Amino acid sequence: MSIQSDDRKLKILLLVSLALLAGLEAISALVNDVDSPFLIVADLSPYILAFAVVWALASFTDGKILEKVIVTAASLALLYECGTGVMQIFGKASSGNLYYNLTGDFRNPGPYGGFIAVMLAAILPAVSGYRKDKSLKHNALPLLAGFASIIGIVLLPATLSRTALVAFGAAALLYILRIEQVRRFIGRRKWVIGAAALVILSVSVILFNFKRESADGRLHIWKIETMTMAQKPLSGYGPGMALGGYGQTQAHYFQTSGPFSQEEIRTAGVPEFAFNEYLRFGMECGLPGLALSVLILLLALVLLHRRKSPLEYALLALGVFASASYPLSLWQFRLVLAIILGFAAGSRDRAMSICASASALLSAILLALSLGTLSSVREAARFEKSAKLSITFGSGDIDSEDFAERLPYMSNNAHFLYDYAVLLRKEKKFQESIKIAEMGSRISADPVFNIAAGQSFADMKQYAQAEEQYRKAYYKVPCRITPLFHLMQMHLDKGDDNAALEVAGRISTMQVNRKVRMMVKMKEKAVHVRDSLSAAAQGNNL
Repeated sequence: MSIQSDDRKLKILLLVSLALLAGLEAISALVNDVDSPFLIVADLSPYILAFAVVWALASFTDGKILEKVIVTAASLALLYECGTGVMQIFGKASSGNLYYNLTGDFRNPGPYGGFIAVMLAAILPAVSGYRKDKSLKHNALPLLAGFASIIGIVLLPATLSRTALVAFGAAALLYILRIEQVRRFIGRRKWVIGAAALVILSVSVILFNFKRESADGRLHIWKIETMTMAQKPLSGYGPGMALGGYGQTQAHYFQTSGPFSQEEIRTAGVPEFAFNEYLRFGMECGLPGLALSVLILLLALVLLHRRKSPLEYALLALGVFASASYPLSLWQFRLVLAIILGFAAGSRDRAMSICASASALLSAILLALSLGTLSSVREAARFEKSAKLSITFGSGDIDSEDFAERLPYMSNNAHFLYDYAVLLRKEKKFQESIKIAEMGSRISADPVFNIAAGQSFADMKQYAQAEEQYRKAYYKVPCRITPLFHLMQMHLDKGDDNAALEVAGRISTMQVNRKVRMMVKMKEKAVHVRDSLSAAAQGNNL
């Protein structure tokens, strides 16, 4: 079998795997009755087009020229992000996060470090292309890549992203091991392999313990995600609904298992992201989704390796970073992945070239059809930010009808749904508020939706349903005091002193963050309720 024929089969398998993954997402969306699936399609349409265009270009043009264009773009992107980071360090540009000075164009230093790592991996081989005997024209890319690499390598550790460091380290190690001189050196000195393994193990231990609490948090998240995936191993919870399933699983875990250490209770939180893209696919569309996501990565790596493409190192870094972060939740990484996969699928085969052209045309049509939806989503997102202020300060400028108009475009936005539920309750539309809160619980692990539903049930004096919601909220994050405080207050309101005393007693033993004044006040009130009810009970017994 020829290499070309083998490559053609691998490329077909890659395309089929991508199509199957998309099909699984669609089936899972139907099975799980996902709200507004067209939003998911519209959101993905730009990246589908990017994939199709690069696939077509790689099929009709010289792959090496396209590769140089992509590497040049990666160098410029790295320079831009590093320039932004340097200005943030020196206070000349604002950060995207109140708690971190260095975020680039991202909201967090973690993904910022990941982006630097992936871009560094993409341009690293280009640096070695510099030749003293060649003109500046031939050395332009190596010089650009070299300059960008120096700044990127200096800035990467400053992000304090362990996953990013490991991702770049994996790509750099693979690149170094493929250098002929290095291979000959190792071949004559076998002890180097053992020494390198020891160094890697030592560095791994150091990185794990560098931010131990964060590392423990990731391990807990992955454990709950694995359990979540096991709940629906074939269909999953549906696209965009992985975290809703996560919240249900974590609540069930803390309610039915145990005993638990205080460390594990403190570690449990409300993740906004899955922190593992492979497990996210598993939670969304079951074990088949997880298997296909891994298969797609491996197929693309093999194809890029056979072409001796530097994009192999970028994809490896992205694949490693995706195992402990959330790159595919961010447009920058989605675009990078679409470009790399499109390049890997490129083929000069006539039939596949025609398919690539047709795909690019259909993708352009899909994007054109999605522009109206994307514009409405952006407008609704701007509305949500301004509406939050109105709801918080009670200005009365916004009512629930304004939210209802934008719900079709924001049904996958947890912040929008929470604000909507709160506003409906303020307007005494309790049943509607509960319905929106339930929508929020399907896409988010945050217990605030259960609390919001519980408050509406309590307002309607449906105390059993309210208690159920408050307890669900508590077990989702058992280190939080708020759900139990609302439960205690509900028991007081309905005159059930014994139940209120039991809950107040539990609250009084909980640890709270002394820096969060609202939490401190809740605990102080619970202690007061406990003491008052205990004294009253003793007085009645005399």
